Amino acid sequence: RCVQLRGEYFFVAEGKGGFRVYDVASIANKGTSQRILTAPFSPLGHDTHVASNNATCMALPTGQPISTERNDHIVKYYPENQEQKMGEIYRYAFVTDSVEGLIVVNVETLADGEPRNNFLKRTVTWNANNVLAGARHITLGGNYAYITANIGLVVVDLTDPKAPKAAGALMMDGEPTSVAVAGSKVLAAVNTSESYVKPSGQLRVVDLATKKIEASCDLGGQPDSVSVSPDKTFAAIAIENERDEKVNDGTIPQLPAGDLVLVSLKNGTADCASIKHVTLTGLADVAGDDPEPEFVAINANGEIALTLQENNTIIIIDGKTGTVKTSFSAGKTAVEGVDTKSDGALTFTGKVEEQENWLVRTAKRGYAPLLRGALRLRWPVTA
Repeated sequence: RCVQLRGEYFFVAEGKGGFRVYDVASIANKGTSQRILTAPFSPLGHDTHVASNNATCMALPTGQPISTERNDHIVKYYPENQEQKMGEIYRYAFVTDSVEGLIVVNVETLADGEPRNNFLKRTVTWNANNVLAGARHITLGGNYAYITANIGLVVVDLTDPKAPKAAGALMMDGEPTSVAVAGSKVLAAVNTSESYVKPSGQLRVVDLATKKIEASCDLGGQPDSVSVSPDKTFAAIAIENERDEKVNDGTIPQLPAGDLVLVSLKNGTADCASIKHVTLTGLADVAGDDPEPEFVAINANGEIALTLQENNTIIIIDGKTGTVKTSFSAGKTAVEGVDTKSDGALTFTGKVEEQENWLVRTAKRGYAPLLRGALRLRWPVTA
């Protein structure tokens, strides 16, 4: 789904598992056996889980650890500081759910310095006229949320996060999978595939002022996620060409292979003529002839972090040249003492053997700074 790192907390949309915030303060501490925690002390004093039907994505307005309560105190009692009041949007995390719509969660408690009151709950759930049915992905720009849903691209005004308002919608042919803001434009990756064996897609440029499509670029495959470089000079689109889970129990390889598309941007508009395809075959140990990239993010150096979930591989690419700099396995881990059967009983005696765990493995790698930066920008993830 979607993840974002802020300070020592890792915010995750977990599908049917809802929305959860993990404590990852010890992610690089070799002296800690469990580096990703749901509760660092006790669930009695820490519960950062919000249940929902199918949490598909989440977004924070900033990747920096901030405290709006501290800002309120300074503005009220120290006017000589001339500190500006922060927007209300900074108190919250915004979660899309394909059934429920938009869920607003106040996460201010994680920044107040009090470890005994870390309990998260919904502030509001919004889905006026069911406009967010099938909500898949969310990105924020100023006080607005841009959400892909069955209807197309939906814009929501979050000036007052407790009372979201519809600010427009743009119907689209195809399935919008993810969006990214580039100045005054929104880039929407849209799946237009005829079938799994004939994948296709477009990158559509939407003007925020007119809410109209200004340009469309043929991507040559089924897109998953899109990311814009921090300097707004180019975008990267993961072309997954996803597998058919009804064929051979979803086992890969299932051609055609996916790749990565790079496109130059000027004032937020994509230059379709500049599109470059980066070949990814032969890099993964698992089904190397059928790469299925899903997550993409770009750091300030123009380096791209690309994950191939089904191939258990991470690839680092130079965004300016399209050159693959390195690739490596995401690693494996075994988990014991878990409930592995869907039988209605809670029996924590099962064991899951050698499952991929890209987050823990990559934290130990030399590209950890890049990946941490990518997480701060949020990786849009679709399963």
